[in-house]
Amino acid sequence: MQSRQAGVRRKAISLGSALLHFALHLPSFQNVAEPLLGSLVAQLAVSLADPEPEIRRRVREAVGWLYVLLLRQRGLSGRAAPLVWHLGKGQPWRRRCLDLIRVGEVLGPHLTPSQEAEYLKASWAMVGRLDQEWVRVGGLFLTYSLLGQAYGIMEAAEEVRNPVDLTLGMGGGGVDMGGKETIRLFPGVEKKESG
Repeated sequence: MQSRQAGVRRKAISLGSALLHFALHLPSFQNVAEPLLGSLVAQLAVSLADPEPEIRRRVREAVGWLYVLLLRQRGLSGRAAPLVWHLGKGQPWRRRCLDLIRVGEVLGPHLTPSQEAEYLKASWAMVGRLDQEWVRVGGLFLTYSLLGQAYGIMEAAEEVRNPVDLTLGMGGGGVDMGGKETIRLFPGVEKKESG
């Protein structure tokens, strides 16, 4: 799902979404509380930061099926509000950030403790991916969204009026990322010239 080739990513997300939709109709999938489900949530959700709009659209659908699965796991099927995505106007990087934060806010409370641990482990591993910046940024927002601190990262980027490069003092909230680091919130977005 994090291939360098957009076509491969598109196919992987489409297949994953179709399998999740199909799985929801299987009686044996009615109550899946496997720890690795947390990892699957993170692996799919990171693609909300993908530079390809069509991939992000398909990921929203797949994450929606995961949401239904998590609700069923807790016996809440049909009782919770539907998963709503931020589709408003504004800067594309901000919408992607809000989508990533939404995953932690909405799906996070429905994860079991072991699923939450797998989610954090998977999203944190993505932060170390130096080969694809969008995966790295997505992992960062997924990690911090579950910890309730992702809005701080987004606000800091807006505060310095530069949504592209942001130097963060990593740490706090139980997460130590090893000092200061510059991340690029989202590749392909041009820096604003200060003047």
